[in-house]
Amino acid sequence: MEKHIKPFFHSIVMPFILALLFSLSSNLDNFVIGFSYGVQNKRIALVPNMIIALITAVVTYLSMVLGQWLTHLISHQESSDIGSIVFIGLGLWSIGNSFSNNKKNTP
Repeated sequence: MEKHIKPFFHSIVMPFILALLFSLSSNLDNFVIGFSYGVQNKRIALVPNMIIALITAVVTYLSMVLGQWLTHLISHQESSDIGSIVFIGLGLWSIGNSFSNNKKNTP
């Protein structure tokens, strides 16, 4: 019986728990926004908040499953290289964007 529980736990339960923890950590900004709305006495309905949280959790879970599937296709070194290229590209784009905004704002 234990032989059947371990694969189920690692393939279904563990990714779900990781997705749940990641979605909670990625929704901390929602907590801050909700807190600031609460200080201003503005109310946000529970149902829209729950829908957004559910969508975030499902998309996070699906992205983790997709990422796990991609580990069978791409080596660790290749994924590190791709990630580095993406971060360098984002940094260069951000720097270029900053320069173009400064040119537009100077008289």
